[in-house]
Amino acid sequence: MIYEPAKIVSVTATHAWLETVGRQDCRRCAQGNGCGGAIMSRLVSRKSPRLRVALQPGMTPGDTVRLSLDESLIVRAAALVYLLPLLGLLTGAILGHSAGGEKMALAFGVSAFAAAWLVARVIAGRFIAGLQPGVTRL
Repeated sequence: MIYEPAKIVSVTATHAWLETVGRQDCRRCAQGNGCGGAIMSRLVSRKSPRLRVALQPGMTPGDTVRLSLDESLIVRAAALVYLLPLLGLLTGAILGHSAGGEKMALAFGVSAFAAAWLVARVIAGRFIAGLQPGVTRL
């Protein structure tokens, strides 16, 4: 399981909106003697996205909770998003090459990549919509 602290931002009648709490710098970074990872994370960090979860009894704005998500779900999502388009590219290139050389391999490969990428987006959208992290109190 992957765990991440989150803060309850707002509560509706049926749902709570959570925002993940940013990671703290390590002691060396806080003193200015670290590897620079904290500086890089500040440069590329964006505002945390808000998550909507089912309301549980006792949830109030300002509370801190712990989100949990099974690693296997993340691995499956990554495989879908990265491997399906790659397989489309390779399959299209092989079929195109057997059909008529390099230009056909390029055309078939790019076309199959684009088609597989669109399919992966549709499937991933449905898959991600079904993901719901577990929420426990800290």
